Amino acid sequence: MASIEHRGEFSWRVVWRRGGRGSKKEFATLPTEREAEIARDLVEARRSKISPDEVYAAILGQIDDGGEPPPTLAVFAGQWIEQRRAEDDVQPDTLDEQHGMIMRRILPRLGNMPVTAITRETVTDWLTWLRKQHGRSGKPLDSDTVRKAHAVLHSLLAGAVPKWLPTNPAARQPGERKIAGLPKATPHDAIFLTPAEVELILANCSPAIRDMVYVAVRTGLRLGELLALRVDDLQLTGKRRVIQVRRARKRDGTIGTPKSRRSRRDVSISPGVAQVLTERTGDRRQHELVFASPRGELWRPPNLARRHWLPAIAAAMRCEEHPPPLPPKPKSGPRRKWRMDEVSTCDCPGRLHRRPRFHDLRHTHVSLCVEDGWDMLRVSRRIGHNSIQTTADIYGHLWDTDSDDRLDSLERLLKIEDDEAA
Repeated sequence: MASIEHRGEFSWRVVWRRGGRGSKKEFATLPTEREAEIARDLVEARRSKISPDEVYAAILGQIDDGGEPPPTLAVFAGQWIEQRRAEDDVQPDTLDEQHGMIMRRILPRLGNMPVTAITRETVTDWLTWLRKQHGRSGKPLDSDTVRKAHAVLHSLLAGAVPKWLPTNPAARQPGERKIAGLPKATPHDAIFLTPAEVELILANCSPAIRDMVYVAVRTGLRLGELLALRVDDLQLTGKRRVIQVRRARKRDGTIGTPKSRRSRRDVSISPGVAQVLTERTGDRRQHELVFASPRGELWRPPNLARRHWLPAIAAAMRCEEHPPPLPPKPKSGPRRKWRMDEVSTCDCPGRLHRRPRFHDLRHTHVSLCVEDGWDMLRVSRRIGHNSIQTTADIYGHLWDTDSDDRLDSLERLLKIEDDEAA
């Protein structure tokens, strides 16, 4: 006789004894109750004289030549992560992020399922479930998080092809316009600052970050790349003045290699940037950080933002003629300073009207390069994107600004045609 045990939301286990009472138990874990019932009937029809491998082969139709039963996705994911760590072809912090995504967003729903049981319908059902989950804020997960989780599942299941899966069930199939259940990407919310806005922000930056902001908007370096710069990464004299990007600050606070192979690059700099960096590093040793914190240590981005960047943005958003109301005066002691959300609401042109992030300095640099006539490939290599497609996805619209001029030219051609016809 065989029995069925419900092991989890998506896991049913069939149990039997192949050698009769007192013999070792055999197990086969199936993803649905119906498949478990079929497996139980099969075991009983064979009078329990059947192995788990034969059950999996009969029910799931997927088993390797060596007779190895298919692992659950949780087991396979652990093997996949360890293999990628051993191959050392992915940044450790990127792999840690993927591992966290697997543990939080994938395994709670799919972890108990055999890899061979995951189908396109399984992925669609998982996406439907995932879009109803909530993040730390208590709100449903946004589309970007769902898409990132799907990208990790796509990579994970790709590793199961062809041993356990004939094709990747998370991949878009030929002829499909989109993957069922996958939300659309959120439009990129980049802020492209004007030169006047950049100068306004610089004027309100504290000395601790002013040089960093100046260099960031003129080079397009990522914040992590700026924070990890050392004096020996700078070539400030001669005909070829460059910043050599060879390191970056990682999410865990360590310094490692840049984000991708193309992120390791030389970025040319203007005489003005060279001058600022020369003055800043004149008495420093070669291994010292260019942009150290006031304590001489590696910056923590949250501290940089909270103590310096956000106050600078708030100050730039306050109008001298129409400042926000003063904070209430306490019964004793000094009046508190304005909070970062206490800014002017007037339409005066002399103040900042937007709240850019530090990363928007990078976006601004790209927009200025495009305005100056740089082509997409040159921009992509300068800012260290891994592929030109990434540049096109984020900034492609910036190259469409000449459409109006071309339309005017087209109208002139059509007018000539009309005149000749008349």
